[in-house]
Amino acid sequence: MTKTISVAKGLCSPARGAITGTLKPYGVKVLRISEYKDPTLDGYMHCADVTVNDKAAAWAEYLLLRSGRFQLLSKPINPDNEKWALKWNKKMPRPWIEKGCDAKPPEPKRPKQKGQTEQKGRRWWERLFE
Repeated sequence: MTKTISVAKGLCSPARGAITGTLKPYGVKVLRISEYKDPTLDGYMHCADVTVNDKAAAWAEYLLLRSGRFQLLSKPINPDNEKWALKWNKKMPRPWIEKGCDAKPPEPKRPKQKGQTEQKGRRWWERLFE
């Protein structure tokens, strides 16, 4: 089963890229996006119907609202999502695709040897006769 969330976004750019960019890092698979212009809204809004899996619908709605880039047009899936999203003032949670606490830190870079920067750019045979 699927659910559809209707949102509106400012006219500066299409909604599709903003929607997928908001949901993809959190593992929400967007099944379909239908963009349209709603004549009842002012002419400066892109509207979109976002179709997602039932299990991900409340989470997707929350993320779209929390990003601060969208206005909800459909009936809320979870009425508390708007209140919770406003609490964070457009600050998004850490995406799940980022490495967590178990990730190893990157290996430290080897320190440069003395004179290494001076040799850069010179050919190997020029360095033979130093």
